[in-house]
Amino acid sequence: LGPRLIMTDDAATEISALKKVFPESIHLLCIWHVLTANYRWIWNARHSIQQKDRSNLHNLFRKLLYTKTEAEYDEEMETLLESDLVAKYPQLPYID
Repeated sequence: LGPRLIMTDDAATEISALKKVFPESIHLLCIWHVLTANYRWIWNARHSIQQKDRSNLHNLFRKLLYTKTEAEYDEEMETLLESDLVAKYPQLPYID
């Protein structure tokens, strides 16, 4: 059967190999790697995020990731999605 959960960094070849060997396992990205990817995306100039907004956007996302309950997550997601700062950047990858 294999492990129920597998946590990795964002290495495509590793993830692909694990999915082949353990197809029933749930794959999770390490929270550090998720936050790093968000940080890099926000600070990448081609995404046109104003420098003065970058830290606040990253902190909103980080607060969401560190929630402990589903209710807390829902509350933080609502806060993030209703934020004027987030509305300013519809190109954010977590905004649909």
